[in-house]
Amino acid sequence: MRLDTLSDRIFGALMLVASLMPYVPELSSPLSLLFSAVFGVLVFVGLGRLALQPPSGHLGGLEVALLFFLVAGALSLPVALSNEITLGAWARGAVPFVFLVVFYFIAPIRDDARRQYLLNVLHLASVFWLVKIMIISFLGLGQLLGGQISRLTFLTLDLTLPYSLVGLVLSLFNPDPRVARWRMPLSAAFLLIIFLSGYRSQLLISGLVLLVFLYKLPARLRIIWTGLIAGVVAVGLVSITQTAFWRDYTTRFVAVSRFTEEDSRMQELRFALGEFAESPIVGNGFGNPVPAEVVFGGDVAFVTSEVGRSSVNYIHNVGAYMLMDVGLLGFLAYFSFIGLAVARALRAVRAGSPGAQVRFSAVVGIGALLTFFLIAASFRQIQSNLMIATLVAVAGSAQASPGARRSAAA
Repeated sequence: MRLDTLSDRIFGALMLVASLMPYVPELSSPLSLLFSAVFGVLVFVGLGRLALQPPSGHLGGLEVALLFFLVAGALSLPVALSNEITLGAWARGAVPFVFLVVFYFIAPIRDDARRQYLLNVLHLASVFWLVKIMIISFLGLGQLLGGQISRLTFLTLDLTLPYSLVGLVLSLFNPDPRVARWRMPLSAAFLLIIFLSGYRSQLLISGLVLLVFLYKLPARLRIIWTGLIAGVVAVGLVSITQTAFWRDYTTRFVAVSRFTEEDSRMQELRFALGEFAESPIVGNGFGNPVPAEVVFGGDVAFVTSEVGRSSVNYIHNVGAYMLMDVGLLGFLAYFSFIGLAVARALRAVRAGSPGAQVRFSAVVGIGALLTFFLIAASFRQIQSNLMIATLVAVAGSAQASPGARRSAAA
């Protein structure tokens, strides 16, 4: 078996195991141990694959940008320690981003069939996650409809993992013919989970994704899909409008429907930019403490009863988080890594290059994730970084040279 083929199969196993892990893995749990073992094998095989490739003489833009980000993250350790941030707090902030290195083990992409395979791996991982969430939802259906809980998130915090957004995007845009027959039921299932989770941001992003999907359809299919979506939404709303769940669900949305001067997200931005101003180049180090009252909108009672500590190590905005923790160096490297991939993919789409639709699917996925990361802290999770690394590779990784393709065989 070719080394790159073996590496791809191991990567597929890694993504499937990751989709079944909780959003905060227990280090000693069987799934975590299995994930660690598979990741270790991927690193071993991936390094062997890289060693057998002939030197290209230079690194590509994506590889350099990611390398700079990882270096910025490593340099944040002495900065964090100098700011009296504990090693444990730094590690909790830094380790999830380490998993971006899987990009080096799946790039460069030798052909468009492999590009499609990697997209399918992420799609299948999202479906695995969906099945897990649907089982949990079924077991808690009585609590939902009875009004004991007003959103699915109270059953499982694994909904903070953005698989629902990525799964919806790929169910709609993945061009693989094998996906076409499942496009409608999978899209409906991911939309249902997004609705039940109660994330306003995910609902808005889903609406934008659906508009892009409808815009790209031929006129006749656009009418059919618009009718089907409207019908499903109407039937769903009619079936739940008289339930306690619906009353609590809409009450929550009304209560938090507008930003105010004291909104927690605005407080976070002000705090993060103030911390950034103290150390603009290298930041304050991963794990920089943020007062819990800032993150939770000044709700002292909630902080006392639920959070149980005076500070946390995150905010709900990836840009402000990067500026605060790793400064301009880390911020520019992180967004260059993603931005270069998007720019390269859009050029391929405009040129009508082979595999353009696969790249476009990845771009929509990146856009959905980044938008969500501007208002949620999910960018700090291992699975989210695996998703970003995969989508960046699919969208922007250059084709491998013929010499590199031949040398990957073993």
